[in-house]
Amino acid sequence: MRAALNALASVDPEWLTEHADPEWFERYARRIEDQRLPKGKQAREEYLKTVGADGLRLLGQLDAPHTPEVLKEIAEVETLRRIWEQHYERIDGEIRVLDPKEMPEGAHRIESPYEVEARYSTKRSMDWVGYKVHLTESCAEKDFLT
Repeated sequence: MRAALNALASVDPEWLTEHADPEWFERYARRIEDQRLPKGKQAREEYLKTVGADGLRLLGQLDAPHTPEVLKEIAEVETLRRIWEQHYERIDGEIRVLDPKEMPEGAHRIESPYEVEARYSTKRSMDWVGYKVHLTESCAEKDFLT
């Protein structure tokens, strides 16, 4: 959400000011990594629903016929749309946060709007969002320079 709002602000700040909820400026001013998430499962679920509703509202405004076409084509807006499709579902006007088991497999799920090809990975006790690299080392004595 934050990445899309920042991109919209750089392309058309007047449109964003007119269409953004004033609470968004406070809610998304800092990266999620720099915030404290609510404690407890129920509080986190409510927070996720709020964020999901904000994103759906923004996407709805961007889909309106009078919205400038250039805003609809911003990469961060398309990324927001893809992430919301992976994490949320709307049922009878209510937003539902998908269970991780209902989301696309890790190889297809976007984990960061800033690096859409990075993936969540786990190896032994280490978890990360990023990339995997496989290196092979050879013990051959052959000299490849000659």
